[in-house]
Amino acid sequence: MNKLFLLLAIVSSLCCSAQDAKDNYSNTVKTLDSTLETLYEVISGEKGEARDWELFKYLFKPEAKLIPINRNKEGKDELHYRSPDDYIKTSGK
Repeated sequence: MNKLFLLLAIVSSLCCSAQDAKDNYSNTVKTLDSTLETLYEVISGEKGEARDWELFKYLFKPEAKLIPINRNKEGKDELHYRSPDDYIKTSGK
């Protein structure tokens, strides 16, 4: 359920920003499917493998929020609001 909620939050905030648009990224966001595929390609990979964070940022509006949910020790769900930059910072190298 947590992954589904995160996916829905991501999909609802996906966008290609016109002011930051790069011609070589435009094909990656032609459809919802290609946009999601691009997102998964950017965030997936082996630990320590370099990510294309510029492409990642291209997929979101500047004010976008990713909202992962964690269950705390008391069994209550906690929402965590993160910007794409926050996600990058917490992802490690």
